[in-house]
Amino acid sequence: MANFRKSLIEGKKSESYVSDLLTQRGWTVTDVTLDQEYWKKDIDLIIEREGEKRTVEIKCDNNINRTGNIFVETMTNIARGTLGWFKITEAEYLAIHDSKTDEVYTLRMRDLIEYLNTYPTKRIYVNDTYKKIEAYLVPMEAYKEKYVVQSL
Repeated sequence: MANFRKSLIEGKKSESYVSDLLTQRGWTVTDVTLDQEYWKKDIDLIIEREGEKRTVEIKCDNNINRTGNIFVETMTNIARGTLGWFKITEAEYLAIHDSKTDEVYTLRMRDLIEYLNTYPTKRIYVNDTYKKIEAYLVPMEAYKEKYVVQSL
């Protein structure tokens, strides 16, 4: 459970960092992480600016800078059949916070879904102390060749 608690703390730090960054960029940010309706949809933030409204899922990634891959979790716990964030989220955008460099990448979820359905992508299984996770590794550079990735 130590890894779970550590991940939870890192995730909360990333949520706060991204929220602050969006606010600095002129967005009105509503944190909906504790709202049951949005929690079920795996949406962290609702952001608004100049009449434009978006929903955002935030992920902390400690390895993206080192590996160059986006870690896309499809199963959180294989033994229990618990779906990962990628299968659950209804957010329009994904914000990935590289906690090592504080770089934040934003991707449209529909583009990420299209990428995974179109291009061969490496599937991996990770043993995480008390559970086994299924995920795809999406090469950031290959993804950028096809889709827009914005830095915040």
